[in-house]
Amino acid sequence: MKKLLLSIFAFCVSLSSFAISLNGVDYTIDTLSMYPIGPGSTFFELRMLRASDGKGRIDCWLMSVDTKNPYVSIEGVLGTGKIIGTETPTKMAQRSTTDTTIFFGGTNGDFFVTQGDVGLPVGLTVVNSEFAHTPSAATSRRVGGVDENNHGLLATNIQFNFELQTANDKYTIHHVNYKRGENELVLYNKHNAATTLTNAYGTELKVQLLENEKWATTGMMRAKVLQKQENVGSMPLDATSAVLSGHGTMAAALSALHEGDEITLNFELKLDGNPVNVAQLIGGDHYNTMILDSGVVATKDFWDELHPRTGFGVSQTRDTVLLLVVDGRGVSKGCTTKVLAEILKYYGAYSAVNWDGGGSSCMYVRPFDQVNRGSDGSERTVTNGMFVVANLPEADNTITSIKPYSPTYVMPRYAVISPTFLGYNQYGVLVDANVQGVQLSCAPTLGEILPDGRFLSSGTESGILTATLGDLTAEMEISMSPAPIHFRLDSILCGPSNPYKVEVQAIVNDKPIDLYAEALNWTSLNPTVASVSELGVITGLSTGMTQ
Repeated sequence: MKKLLLSIFAFCVSLSSFAISLNGVDYTIDTLSMYPIGPGSTFFELRMLRASDGKGRIDCWLMSVDTKNPYVSIEGVLGTGKIIGTETPTKMAQRSTTDTTIFFGGTNGDFFVTQGDVGLPVGLTVVNSEFAHTPSAATSRRVGGVDENNHGLLATNIQFNFELQTANDKYTIHHVNYKRGENELVLYNKHNAATTLTNAYGTELKVQLLENEKWATTGMMRAKVLQKQENVGSMPLDATSAVLSGHGTMAAALSALHEGDEITLNFELKLDGNPVNVAQLIGGDHYNTMILDSGVVATKDFWDELHPRTGFGVSQTRDTVLLLVVDGRGVSKGCTTKVLAEILKYYGAYSAVNWDGGGSSCMYVRPFDQVNRGSDGSERTVTNGMFVVANLPEADNTITSIKPYSPTYVMPRYAVISPTFLGYNQYGVLVDANVQGVQLSCAPTLGEILPDGRFLSSGTESGILTATLGDLTAEMEISMSPAPIHFRLDSILCGPSNPYKVEVQAIVNDKPIDLYAEALNWTSLNPTVASVSELGVITGLSTGMTQ
C-alpha cells in the first residue's frame, strides 16, 4: 500500500474545561495556554463557548499580576511619549524597554480625541507620579491604575486642587498640560510636548524642584525659578523642569517673580474622597459607576453592545492587578461591559474599569507583540497604555528554568507533537520564546520519542512527558482522548506512480501544525478499514473511510 495523505486533528488545552455564567448564560472555558510572562505575572489564553450549543464564542486574553513581587511594577506609557499623538502598544513597550527595565506585557488604555489634537486622552492621566493631563471633564470618567506603593486602585469620583504659593501670595493652578484659558494659570511638564504650545499673550516661568524634592500627585513640593519669559509663549519643556504659564491676571502674578525665587507647589488629588499619591492612572468610560464595584457587577449604566473590550481589574486586597482583552467582530463575538466585568470577577477582580475597546483593544506580550486578534486586522495606534514591567538589578539573559507553552495536552493516539518551550532567567523574565535543544522522555505506556525528537502518542495510557535541558526539567501532562480522522482533501488519487507521505495535522493551542510520519497502522486507527487499493479514489469520512 502506498502512503496516503490524511489529517489527524489533535486538540490541545492547558487545563480542564470550567464553567462560567455570563449575563445569565452558561459558558464553558477552555484554557488554550497558560504560562508565566514575567515576575509574578501569568498569561492566559481563554476560549468560552455557550454550554447549550457550543456556539457564541468569546476569545479572551488575560494577565494576572502579583504586585507584591519585588521585581514587578505597573506603569503607564503615553503614545509617542506625549499626551498628543498615538502609537501602538507594541511600540510603546519596545520604546520604553531597556536591558534592566523590561515592559513585558500590557494593554491599550484611555479613550482619545480623533480630530484636532489626535491622541489627546479624554480622562485624567498620571504617569510616573506626574500629572500628564487634567482635562476639565476629568471627574466624569472612571479611572484605574496604581498608587505609590504599587497597589491597584480604581475610582469613580475625582477631585484635584493645585496651588502656587509665593513669598507673599497664593494662586490657583487651574490645570496641568491643558490649554491655557483667559486669566488662567497652567502647569506644563515634559508630557505635554516639546513646548507649552501657548500663544504670546502671557508670562511663563521655568521652574525646577529643589534637591531631594520629588513630583507627587498629593503633597507640597518646593521649587525655584530658573527663567522668566514674557509675551513670547511656547516655552521649551525638558525632562528636569516644568513651566508655569499665566494669562491676564495670572500673567501679572508670574511677572512679579524673578529668577532664583523659591516657590511652593501644593497638590491634592482625591479619589472617591480620599487623598492619595498616585503613581499611574488612566481614564475609563463615562458611566456613573465602574463596571465592577466592590464585588458587584453593574446592571445599569453600561455598554450593552457586543464589541471588543479592554478591562482593568484589582483584587480586594489590591495586590493583584488583572488586565483583560476580549476579541470581537469576528469568530469571537465580543461582549458587553457587563460581561467584561463578570469575566474579571471570575478571575479574582473585586473592582474593575472599562477602557477603550473596539479596534483599539490590544494585549501586548513580549516577545510575541500583539497576541489578540485585533478587529482592525492590524494593531491600532492609541493614546496610551498600561504595562507590566520587570525591574532588574542587572541585565540577564541566562536561562535558569524552562516551561512548556501549554502544560497539558489532550491528544488522540498516534498524534505527533513537538512542544514549544519557554526559557526564563532567575528573575522570572521570559528571555527565550522557543528554547532549542530540549530533550523529551516518557514511559512506554504513554508513547515514544521519534528519532527527530518529537513525541508520538503511541501508548495506551495518559501520563507525564518530561523535558530536559541540561540540569533543567519541565513536565507536561498528556491525556489520551479519541479524535475524528479526516482526509485533508476530499479525494485522493494514489497508485504506483503517485506515492504519498502520511501527513498529520495537530491543532495545538488552536493553531494547526503540519507534521509527518513515515507510516501508520490503518487498522488500529480505524477498525472499519481492512485494506486500501493500490489504485483508486479514496474518500475520507469522519466516521470511517470508504473506497
